[in-house]
Amino acid sequence: MKKWFAIITQIIATISSILITLRILIRFLNFKYFRIEVDGVSMVPSLYSKDYLIVEKIGSTDSYQSGSIVAMQGSDSNILLKRIIGIPGESIQVGNEVRINGKILIERYAWGSTPSTRYRGVNRLEQDEYFLIGDNRSASKPDSRDFGPVTKSRILGKVIYRYWPPAHIGKIKPAIRKFEPNDEK
Repeated sequence: MKKWFAIITQIIATISSILITLRILIRFLNFKYFRIEVDGVSMVPSLYSKDYLIVEKIGSTDSYQSGSIVAMQGSDSNILLKRIIGIPGESIQVGNEVRINGKILIERYAWGSTPSTRYRGVNRLEQDEYFLIGDNRSASKPDSRDFGPVTKSRILGKVIYRYWPPAHIGKIKPAIRKFEPNDEK
């Protein structure tokens, strides 16, 4: 009888330890990551409404990479998903095309066009500023063309993974930045 009691006690202690460890791990992951559902068409063709994503929170000393899709805090407490096209120190012009420091950015992910009423430019992004635009240029509103550069403190994290729908499961990687060759304009 004592042997069975000792075995049962050991099993209960092991299960308790596993549950406590899982609880700590889940709390840690909630501080580092969060999930979000895409609602709208501002990021088509990269993201679609009803896609479910994992967002990684970035530390205050880290910086964001150009081409990354990020979640940002909108002015109305909504979370907006946008792509970083301008990083600190760069000048930006958005019109029929996007120019970074005077060079035309090749954007295979972009869809639609920017209406002339939303053409914008920034002489130089400050140390903690980013320029964010939705991939669906004609449907992405609001974005930096409307409210200007976004400070790093308003960016909640970087989209790293799509886990739904099953046909599109996978990592979300930053777009590799390329410019038009021999652009002399």
